[in-house]
Amino acid sequence: MNDIEDAAITLDNYFNQRLKIYKKLKNELDNCRIADEQLYCDTLLIFLYAQLEGYVTDVLLYYLEIINCRNLSMQEVIPEICASSKCNQFDSYDEHIKNKNLSKYTGRLKFIKEINCYLESKIDLPLHLVNTKNNLKQNILTDLMLKLGFDKSRYSKIGNILDNFVETRNDIAHGNNKRTKLTIKTYENFEKIIINNIMLDLKDLIFEAIEKESYLLAR
Repeated sequence: MNDIEDAAITLDNYFNQRLKIYKKLKNELDNCRIADEQLYCDTLLIFLYAQLEGYVTDVLLYYLEIINCRNLSMQEVIPEICASSKCNQFDSYDEHIKNKNLSKYTGRLKFIKEINCYLESKIDLPLHLVNTKNNLKQNILTDLMLKLGFDKSRYSKIGNILDNFVETRNDIAHGNNKRTKLTIKTYENFEKIIINNIMLDLKDLIFEAIEKESYLLAR
């Protein structure tokens, strides 16, 4: 088995396991659907969000680890990966800018002194890059896409739906009694978008990036 075949199997497993768990709960709740429609929808939505957040974390961390294992230098990868690899250092520069007792020039000088070391160093993407912040709205997903070198607007067309999905989840979890009742029709629309347009699409996106080595600079 080659690396591409292994990636395909791994990504399929991530997706299928999440979907299997979700469908099992949905089947268990089928009797509740008629007796208490809102309880049925609320329960599934909270669980679907959990599967979405866990799945996004799983596949993006897998992609991150694929890149790290290649032992690549900063000069071999796209700028987004370079910047993400040195995010801790950039945070340090930001602190210089925020510190009123230091000149902004101090941070700039520190960067210039260290830049040659950066360019000669190996890529080491920190795991904390993949952080959904327990609130996977469009802006969080966009930020994750950008950090790993993907098109940041990939999910912009469904951004409002994703935000509405997460806000509904938060309302349920936090006990917002003034929220709009969640109907079967609305929930099934959420389910379709989350599973097909985000989870399945993200699986294909990651696989294509691994297959084409999209993290590398074009030669």
